[in-house]
Amino acid sequence: MSRSQGQMRPALSPVQPLRPAGDAVIRQLQERVRQTEALLVRRTDASLSSSSTRSFVSEEHGGNTPPTEASLLLPASASHSHAPTRTPSLPSPTPTIQAKVRDLFASADGMLISPKHGFLSSMDCGVPDFSGFEMNLDLDMPLPFALPEPTELPPRPEEDTAAPSGLVSSADGLPAELLAQLHDLFFQNFSPALPIIAKASFYRRLAEYPDSTSTRCISYSVALLGTVVSEQYRHQWKSCYTLARQYVDACERDDMPDSLASISLLQALLCVTRFDIGRRNCARAYITLSRAVRLASMMQLEQMDQTGTGSNTGVPSAVRIELQTTHDLLDLEERRRCFWGLYILEGYASIHHGTSRVPSHTELPKLFLFLPCPGALDDTFNPQSMPYLDGAKENDTTDTVSPFAGLSIVVSLIGQVLEHVSNTKLGEPGFWDRHYALVKTIEVHSPLLKPLFSLRTLYSDAVALDVYLSFQAVTMLLYQTSLRQGEEQGIASEMLVSDSKKRLLSTALGVASTVKSTWAMQKKNIDSLSLSGAFVAWPLSLAIQVLRQNILEGDTGYVKHIHMLHRSLGDVEYTNGPWHRQVEGSTVDDY
Repeated sequence: MSRSQGQMRPALSPVQPLRPAGDAVIRQLQERVRQTEALLVRRTDASLSSSSTRSFVSEEHGGNTPPTEASLLLPASASHSHAPTRTPSLPSPTPTIQAKVRDLFASADGMLISPKHGFLSSMDCGVPDFSGFEMNLDLDMPLPFALPEPTELPPRPEEDTAAPSGLVSSADGLPAELLAQLHDLFFQNFSPALPIIAKASFYRRLAEYPDSTSTRCISYSVALLGTVVSEQYRHQWKSCYTLARQYVDACERDDMPDSLASISLLQALLCVTRFDIGRRNCARAYITLSRAVRLASMMQLEQMDQTGTGSNTGVPSAVRIELQTTHDLLDLEERRRCFWGLYILEGYASIHHGTSRVPSHTELPKLFLFLPCPGALDDTFNPQSMPYLDGAKENDTTDTVSPFAGLSIVVSLIGQVLEHVSNTKLGEPGFWDRHYALVKTIEVHSPLLKPLFSLRTLYSDAVALDVYLSFQAVTMLLYQTSLRQGEEQGIASEMLVSDSKKRLLSTALGVASTVKSTWAMQKKNIDSLSLSGAFVAWPLSLAIQVLRQNILEGDTGYVKHIHMLHRSLGDVEYTNGPWHRQVEGSTVDDY
């Protein structure tokens, strides 16, 4: 019974072959073969009437052109012509072809089709009969649609157009005069906050290899940060950003060895990451930062100052990227600073994650890399002997710690405290041993950083202010964790509570006092001219939490401090930002 009568077909047994349905299909196919044979006869008749066609057939196939496989499988319903089928007037096609076709379907007759495929069970054998239609195929008949010309190709995306390297169009750039002005703005204003690019080396690469993919990569990345500090050229950031990212990708695709194995690529990734942080595109910044982390690891920068042999970086030799050997002290310092710039940005990213993403205190001895020297990477650079990070507290480096080196030390402390907090959440034993070890570590590093914390320095140097605020945030986080852990374990003695609260309050008040004194000068620079960018909101939010807790406990003398910190927080973050959400319930309307 057919489906048109509204009844379901009985289920077929999975063991028995599907003979009834198979016979029906074969009958349909055989009928189509007969129709195809008739069609071939008519096409042969038409071809014989054309002298040109007879010539073609005799030359190419000896006068006997077999049908193609595609023509045999064309369905009878492919044509919309409604002329009735005519009785063929010429002999049938060659027996060889007919025999092959019938043998093909005869072999299919004995095939077992598994019911699990659901092929025959879903086929309606009562299909309409299209034998009354003629399938008139004419190579000269017009098609119902237009075919594109063979030479027409879809337009290539702008970012993939050809350049000297074959990856980026040389025409898709900014005027040379504009680029030069943006480069100058970077070195005059942003370079002190991100001192990872040697000015002389940068301009030398521009002069010697202007069409190199890696040169253009760093050129547009530097110009991108130049737009940050200029109201006049700020509208150019979109063009610079697009081109910078475009050339970063091109460096990874370029076959030239100096494109991937170039410190310029790492520098460009750091510049783009810092720009995204400033625009609060934290997710995009983290993706770019991850690429930079992997690239620096493949370059083995953390091992560049190791003496002797026996280095074990853990990077397989197949994926190592060997930078060009150099003994120039300025070039070596540039590479060190690229690593420390990456280290700092990765440390700040750890704050959002709540877990350390920088080497822990047990891994610091594996960093065979000297701390960055003070001074700019220009003609005034004076190389000095610097310790490793884990040896800074054991050396008399008080007079040689630059704000950039100080920030590297503070980020190391951030990583250690975040690791301590993470282990606390996981219930790892030894909390108090770790706590007091970190207290000692902070106290040991404090004299190294103290020269950076003078009011004069904080007032004039955005990076120094960044170091100070981050250092205070580490202290507050450590004592907040100890106070909370003591309460949860039920061992919060009066002495422990009193000591923790005292240190928390003094640190929070120090943050509030410093912000009040320097914010009028630094509120723009701390965001745009420091490495932390949006992360400067972290110490502000922690100070608000500490002062709010004191107010809840009855001390209302800190309301003005909270008001001021809230206003400062609003200067560096939108009201719906993550740090604002951490201090919800402590707004100015609550007091």
